[in-house]
Amino acid sequence: MAAQRIVTLLPSATEIVCGLGLRSRLVGVTHECDFPSSVNELPRVTRSNIGADLSSAEIDAQVKESLLEQRALYSLDEPLIRELAPDLIITQALCEVCAVAANEVEALAARLSPPPPILNLEPMSLSEVFETIGRVAEATGVVGAGEDYQQQLTKRVETIRKKVKVAPQPRPRVAVLEWLDPIFNAGHWTPELVEMAGGEDCL
Repeated sequence: MAAQRIVTLLPSATEIVCGLGLRSRLVGVTHECDFPSSVNELPRVTRSNIGADLSSAEIDAQVKESLLEQRALYSLDEPLIRELAPDLIITQALCEVCAVAANEVEALAARLSPPPPILNLEPMSLSEVFETIGRVAEATGVVGAGEDYQQQLTKRVETIRKKVKVAPQPRPRVAVLEWLDPIFNAGHWTPELVEMAGGEDCL
């Protein structure tokens, strides 16, 4: 049976669910989810345990300390999630700094009755990002919509590739930073995007 009540624990999952036309099935999102704008109306099931109004260096120090002491960077609102009664939770286990730790999600799901399935999205490249769309579509029973969504995004990528082929050379050197203090350059599929857009990732 396809999931009808979905909780997403990362913004990209929220965007994928909405891109598949399933906004009406979303019942809870993270404190960071803001796209599409309609999700701002939904209950927030997470919060950050990192202090507000800190500098980049102060946040980095607090994150390192929390990880060293095995303290959670994010909190789940278990009473609210129980009330929302999801039949699918979409999260990730790729980075415990970026979202709620996978083991915390698994522990919470096990305490719910019935325990909802958990779908982990862990793409490392742009092609794998597109594959996650198919996985979400399959889990929610909208495989056809997933194929359409993937095709739309693929066309957008190809349109950019064609424009870049006729763009003037040389390519601009680009540095994409995820953090400023300390310097942290973006990885995974970001260098691919830079290249597709006509740049050269210099880090």
